[in-house]
Amino acid sequence: MSAIFVFNLILRPSSALVLSGFTGTVSMSIALGVLGRVDGELARRLHDLKTPKPISVTPIRHNGNVLWDSRARLVAPGDALEFRVSALEGVGVRLLDALNSVDSVKLFNVDSKVEVKSIEVVSRRPRASAARGPRQPQQRAAASPYQRQVARLAWTSPHGLRAKPRTSRAPAPGQL
Repeated sequence: MSAIFVFNLILRPSSALVLSGFTGTVSMSIALGVLGRVDGELARRLHDLKTPKPISVTPIRHNGNVLWDSRARLVAPGDALEFRVSALEGVGVRLLDALNSVDSVKLFNVDSKVEVKSIEVVSRRPRASAARGPRQPQQRAAASPYQRQVARLAWTSPHGLRAKPRTSRAPAPGQL
């Protein structure tokens, strides 16, 4: 069984700062910095990895707008800066450990509070019917041999998680 962890994070800077340019690299720097607090070696290996990484991030959103162009934007103290981090199983577990112990990070030398908006864990298990033998070609194309299982975790405090069932389907891993 494999799992994908999807973390929706919020940063709240303690003082005003200016953001410009593509902020996806800033998001990755923050994610690796948080991860590095519990596993520095893993964070360094992920940073130096030249092949596709088992972690991805979105650019930062401020007031609903994605910050990806060269326009400078002033972020007021306490404003929410949101981004998403998706990680495969091993990295996701380590990042979960790190987020459980980190409450702030430096964002361009400005202390910023880290809040976990939500965590989603998507896992795939083989279907019981996959072992029944060969199917007709049209049946194979229509049915995946895996069933998708999703668990949403609600961040109840800086040190606790609570599982929430989810009934809707999650996006395919390629869409994260």
